[in-house]
Amino acid sequence: MRGEEALKSVKGAMSRGNEWTSRSPLIIVVTCREEDDCKLSDRRNYFMFDCGLAIGQLELRATELGLLAHPIAGYDPLKVKAALGIPEAYVVMTLVICGYLGGDEALLSEKQKGWERSRPERKPLGENIFLDKWGSTYPAKG
Repeated sequence: MRGEEALKSVKGAMSRGNEWTSRSPLIIVVTCREEDDCKLSDRRNYFMFDCGLAIGQLELRATELGLLAHPIAGYDPLKVKAALGIPEAYVVMTLVICGYLGGDEALLSEKQKGWERSRPERKPLGENIFLDKWGSTYPAKG
């Protein structure tokens, strides 16, 4: 399976609510394998961390090129693996939906349109960033 046929089969694995992905000219299937990186004694498996770093770099480069690269979790990874013949040992970490900025919003729900028009609320300092000890108050700027 090549090209358009492969793209169509990956698009067929999308979860409800991700219909907007149907117009994407490119979907990058990001896979990783546990044995390709180190395992540390405290359950840190670096293959996922390294995979995330690579996706972040991909997003930055796509932005430089005037493209949008949007990783998603709303798909059936088993369908993607079956459609593309991905071996069992690999994890389909994410699909990166690629396209051009300013696309048609017709396939977006009202909720999704709202997400596109505003930034998500960020947690305040002190909920996820601590100084010296877990749970400590992070000093305010000033």
